[in-house]
Amino acid sequence: MYLAFVNERIERGERASTLIGNMYTGSIFMSLISTLRALWEEGKEMKGVTMGCFSYGSGSKSKVFTLAVSDDWKEVIEKNDIFTTLENRKKVDFDTYEGLHTGEITTPVSMGRVRLEKIGDTPLTTGLRYYKINQ
Repeated sequence: MYLAFVNERIERGERASTLIGNMYTGSIFMSLISTLRALWEEGKEMKGVTMGCFSYGSGSKSKVFTLAVSDDWKEVIEKNDIFTTLENRKKVDFDTYEGLHTGEITTPVSMGRVRLEKIGDTPLTTGLRYYKINQ
């Protein structure tokens, strides 16, 4: 019964996360994208469906909310092929990764459709990443 529940209600949301790893707060939204993309690929209709979302952290915080899938969900998710995007990721070596975090590398790193534009360097934006979608 448990495995049937997981396969029916949770597994689609775990597909992208298993390719990425722990994203902490962002994981709930990646799970949503993963679920909607998988359902779109399966030809399911989700317009107007209410979905429950739940995540919890390592502290005493959690997020619980419901959402209604919008009428144009198919048009939106069709443009966001998360699985192809993840498949086409560009790996960076440790030195590049470290250079991006320390600010030593300021040239944007292209990652297919999305590129890292800059990393914040003010007291309020230190470490904040700004991304752009390549046209």
